[in-house]
Amino acid sequence: MKTPKQQVQDWWNSGADFEQGVALYSMFGKNRTLKNTMHGRKERYNEKLRYELCRSVGLNWLTMPKIKKDPATMTAAAIKQTDPVKLPEPERKEDLSLPLDVRHVINEYSECYRKRSQLHHEMSSLPENNETETSKRRSVILDQIRNLSARMDVLHAAREAYNDRKEMPDSSRLWPVKTEPIEDPLPDDVDQLKQLKKNIQVSLVKDRNWLDYQQKTQKEHKTPMPVGPKRLEIEKRIKAKLKRIEEIEYKIVSLQ
Repeated sequence: MKTPKQQVQDWWNSGADFEQGVALYSMFGKNRTLKNTMHGRKERYNEKLRYELCRSVGLNWLTMPKIKKDPATMTAAAIKQTDPVKLPEPERKEDLSLPLDVRHVINEYSECYRKRSQLHHEMSSLPENNETETSKRRSVILDQIRNLSARMDVLHAAREAYNDRKEMPDSSRLWPVKTEPIEDPLPDDVDQLKQLKKNIQVSLVKDRNWLDYQQKTQKEHKTPMPVGPKRLEIEKRIKAKLKRIEEIEYKIVSLQ
C-alpha cells in the first residue's frame, strides 16, 4: 500500500487535479477549516492546496517537478467541458413558469449537488489513516463524487442551453426510457392470482410511501419527493402495477 507521500506524489505527477487534491487533503491535511472551505473554490485555493497538501506529507512543493497535462487526454470536448468544481450552487426556488423538462433538470442538479456535498463531508470525516477498510471507503466515495460531478456537468450544460438559446433539454438523452421487463403470464389458479395481487398491493404501498415520505415506510410528516426523473420513474411503476392488478382481477373473474 502506498504511503501518503507517494499518493500525493502520484497526484502531483498526474496533473494535480483540484477536486482530487481536496479529497487527499481531507485524508492527510491538518487544518480542518481548510478541509471545509476549499471545495468548489479552485480559483482561490488552487495554489494553497498544492502547498498545504505537500507540506502535510513532508514534501517541499518548491522542489516538486513542473505539473504537466497529458496531451492525449486534452481533447477539444474536454477543454470546453465545464469544470465541475466551478459549477454554481443549485437554485433554491422552483419557477413553475419554466417548462417541465427544464424544472426536471434543475431539481436533479440540486439533488446531485446535495449528495456530492454529503460525500465530501463524509470524506472529511473518515479516519486519517491508510487502513484497508478506510482506503476502500475513500475509493468508493471518490468514484461517487466523480460520477455526480459528471452528471452535474451534463445537467448544467442543458440548463445553460435553455438559458442562452431556449434549447429544450433532450429528455431521451438525459433520461433514457428503461426497457420494461416482459411480464410472466398469469397463472390459472385463483389462489395464486390472489396472492400475486396481494404482493403487488404491498409493493404499491411502498412506492406511494416513497412519493410521500421519500422512504418505503410512513413517518409523522410528509416530505413529498420533488418533481424529477426519480419521481417520474416511481409514478410510472405505480401505473404499471395498477394495470397489472386490473389484469389479475379480470382473470380471477373469468376463472370463477
